[in-house]
Amino acid sequence: MRRPHLITGLVTAALLLPALASSAAPPLRGEVVLLKRSISPQEIDKRLKRFVPARLGVSASAMPNDVKAMLPHLRKAADRIDRTYWDQVSSGGWDMRVALRRTARFAKTQQAEHFARFMEIHYGPWDRHADDAPFLGRLPRPPGANYYPLDISKREIDNWVAKHPESAAGLYSPYAVVRRTRKGLHTVAYSTAYAKRLGEAATALQAAAAAYKCVEPQPPTVVPSPPQPAKASRRSKRKRSAAPAAPVTPPPPRCRCAPLADFLRARAKSFSDDSYLTSEILWLESRDCPLDIAIGPYEYYEDRLLGLKTSFEAIIYLRDDTESARFRRFLKHYDGMVANLPIPATLRPRFQTIAPSPITIGNVLYTAGDARSGYQIRAFVLPNDESVRRARGTKNVILKNVVKAKFDAVARPVARRIFAPKLYNKVSFEAYYDILMAWQFAHGVVPGTIQLPGGKRTSARQLLQARYTLMELVMGESIALLNYTWLRDKGELRKHSDEGVAATFLASFFDSARLGASAPQTIAKAIIYNYLAQEWVFRYNASKRTFEVNAPNLGKAVRKLTAEVLDIVARGDYEGAGRLILQFGILPGEVRSKLGELDDLPVGILPDYNSMPAE
Repeated sequence: MRRPHLITGLVTAALLLPALASSAAPPLRGEVVLLKRSISPQEIDKRLKRFVPARLGVSASAMPNDVKAMLPHLRKAADRIDRTYWDQVSSGGWDMRVALRRTARFAKTQQAEHFARFMEIHYGPWDRHADDAPFLGRLPRPPGANYYPLDISKREIDNWVAKHPESAAGLYSPYAVVRRTRKGLHTVAYSTAYAKRLGEAATALQAAAAAYKCVEPQPPTVVPSPPQPAKASRRSKRKRSAAPAAPVTPPPPRCRCAPLADFLRARAKSFSDDSYLTSEILWLESRDCPLDIAIGPYEYYEDRLLGLKTSFEAIIYLRDDTESARFRRFLKHYDGMVANLPIPATLRPRFQTIAPSPITIGNVLYTAGDARSGYQIRAFVLPNDESVRRARGTKNVILKNVVKAKFDAVARPVARRIFAPKLYNKVSFEAYYDILMAWQFAHGVVPGTIQLPGGKRTSARQLLQARYTLMELVMGESIALLNYTWLRDKGELRKHSDEGVAATFLASFFDSARLGASAPQTIAKAIIYNYLAQEWVFRYNASKRTFEVNAPNLGKAVRKLTAEVLDIVARGDYEGAGRLILQFGILPGEVRSKLGELDDLPVGILPDYNSMPAE
C-alpha cells in the first residue's frame, strides 16, 4: 500500500483553514494538532539557539559603483530560486511554513513562530543536523525528496526503464522531475515543473543585466595628425596631392562586467528551455567583474534515491582581488599535484585532466536554496557538469567571510571540547583556511566515460548512482590533504605541523558530523575518519575523553585511501563503493558519544546579509 502524499500529513489542516483564504483570524485547531505531534517547544527553542547570527557582506565603500544597480535584481532572482528549491525538497513544506507564520501572527504564539523559523533553516520539517528526523509531524524524509513520487523505490524505476528503455534519458535527466500517472512513470522538465518561479527569476536576471552601466573611462579617439607637406619636386607637383588619412577610431574596450550581463541573459533563457551548456560556458568566461553570481541547478546531494537530480541554488559574492592574488602562484603546481595522485598507469586513461582555474577569494553577499539549507556554503567548485569541466574548467571560489564566521562560531568551540589543551592550541584558522584552499585543487581530474562489455559507453555517475556523490566527496577531501602537503612541501603554504593539520581536519570532521549521520557530507567524512583511525592517525583516549592524532602516519594513510577511492570511481565499481561505505561510513561509538557532549555548542550560523538591498 502506498504511503499517503506528504502534503496530507503536513498541510491538509492548513489548507482547510479559512484564514488562508481570508484576512479574518483563523481557527488554529489544525496547526495545534500538528504541533502536538511534533517535538516539544523547549526542544525547538534549544535547537534554534545552536545557530549563531553572523553578519555577512561588505562595507558600502567596498561595493563598486558600476554594479550597485544590479544588486536588488540579483537578490530577487535568488529569492525566486530559493522558492523553487523549497518545492524540490519538501512537498507541501512551503505551505506549512506559511500556515505557521499566519498562526503565529494571529495567535501571538512564539511556538508557531519558532517552528516556522526552524523550517526556514532546514527547508522542510526534517532536521538536517539530526539525521533528517522530523521535528514537525511524523513523516520521514523521502530519499528522493520531491524529485520523484514520494513512495517510489529504486527498483520501481529500474523495472520501468527495463520495460521502457526509451524513457531512460528523461528519468535520468538532471533537469527533470519524475511523476506517476495511471499509465506509469513520466518526466516533467524543470522549466515546466517550476515555470512560475523560474520565469520570475529569469525576468529578474534580465533586469540585472540591463541595470549594469559601464562607468569605466573610454580611451580618447585617436586622430592622427595630417602629414606635413614636404618641399615638392617638379615631378611631384604634377601628381595629384594624396588625400589626408581618415581618422582612426578603435573599438572601445568591453566593460569589465559585460560578460556577466551576457551570462545573466543566457541563464534566463536556460530557465525556460533546460539547456544550460551555453550559459555555463558564458559564466566561466566572466572572470573580470568583481561581482559574480552562481545561480542554477547544480548540486546532487538532495537526491538520495539515484543521485541524479540537481537542486537549485544561488550564491552572490564580491571578489577580493588582493586575497585572490595570493593564490594565483599555486597554478604553476597544478600539473604536479595531478601527477602526484595515486592513479595506476593502467587507470590514468580513465580520467581526464580539467583545465586549471585560479582560486577566487570572495565575500558572500547573499545565498539561496541549496547553498543556504541547514549548512551555509563556505566554498564551491562549479559547474558540476563534467563535460563543461573537461572543456572549460571550473570556477574555484572560497567565501572567506563565511569561512571565518564558521570557524569562530563552530569549529573552534568544537576543537576546545574534543582535544586536550596542548593539541587544541595547534588548531588554527590558517590551517583550516589552507586545507580548504587545497580542496579547491582537488577537482583536477574527472572520470571519463566507461565502456561496458557490450560496447556501450556510460559514466561513473550513472554506474555508481547515489553512491557517486559519496565517492566524489571522499575523493575531494582525501585529495585535498594530499594537495596540502604537496604545496606545503614546495614552500607555498604557511608551515603548519602535521599534528596541527591532522587536528584541524579532525575538528572540521566533527563540524560535519553534526549535520547528522545520514548527511552525505557526514558519511564521506566518517569514511575518512574511520579509514585513518584504522591506520592509527586518529585515536580516542577513553580515560581522558579526548581525541589524539598520530601525525607521522597521516601522509601514507591518506594516499592509501585516495588510491582506493580513485580506483572505485575509475571502474564505476558500484559494489566496491558499497563495501567502502558499509565498512567505514558509520560513525563509531566514540564519535557518537562525543557528539552527544557537543549538544550545547553552535552547529551553524544564521546569515544576516547586511549589504544586499531588498528587491
